[in-house]
Amino acid sequence: MSINEEERMIRRRVSSCKSRAKKKGIEFNLTPEYLMKLAENHCPITNIPMEFKTKYAWHDKSAPVLVRKDYDLGFIETNMAWVIKEVHLQRLGFLSANKKQRIKLEEMFGLTARLYC
Repeated sequence: MSINEEERMIRRRVSSCKSRAKKKGIEFNLTPEYLMKLAENHCPITNIPMEFKTKYAWHDKSAPVLVRKDYDLGFIETNMAWVIKEVHLQRLGFLSANKKQRIKLEEMFGLTARLYC
């Protein structure tokens, strides 16, 4: 049975998260099945379609990114979200967000102090 591209990409993310959790000594309980259920067709912040594939160009701002909602918590099911790369960069302060996106970011992540938009 062959694994499709979306499943392959999600399995790689689980493996990467597991390695980072072990390195940082934080909790981890993610499974590929859970992340596949969590994956939506559109970004919950921008409503831009997300396409799950194994290879992306470095400048592809619509690539899906798996993020922790609260950096103080581990890689646990209740703390994860899929967003597009652009939203993740806005959250980190590398890109600016419009007012509507800032409100959605604050609602989703609840970390207004960490939003540099």
